[in-house]
Amino acid sequence: MIKRRVFFKGIMAGFLLALGIAGGAGYYLWNNRMQYVDSAVGLVAGDMAYNFFRHFPDAYVSLNRDKFIDALDAFTNAASKGQVDEADLERIAARMMEYLSEARQNDRRLEYKEVDEILLLLQQAAENSDHNGSP
Repeated sequence: MIKRRVFFKGIMAGFLLALGIAGGAGYYLWNNRMQYVDSAVGLVAGDMAYNFFRHFPDAYVSLNRDKFIDALDAFTNAASKGQVDEADLERIAARMMEYLSEARQNDRRLEYKEVDEILLLLQQAAENSDHNGSP
């Protein structure tokens, strides 16, 4: 009888110890969650940018320098002022991910029309920011 009681007390103590460790780990992760989110977003964004430029078509910028620079300039100016809508950013990211996944699956570079469409989305996002009247 005593052995059974000691056995159950040991199991309960071990269960409470495991629960305490899990609770402490959960508390630590909850308090530092933004650090982990920032790290994960940085890894995903860096990977996406790397893959985008790795699959970039040959001589695209050389042949479309003005269009490319104007679109990036307008978008980055609007984004730096916080004037780009989140819906526009989601649309741009979704299209980039779609084209990149197709390019990676087919082991090819992005096509000119795909990059043109992404640049058009960047320009539209910048133009929408002008019409929003955001600060």
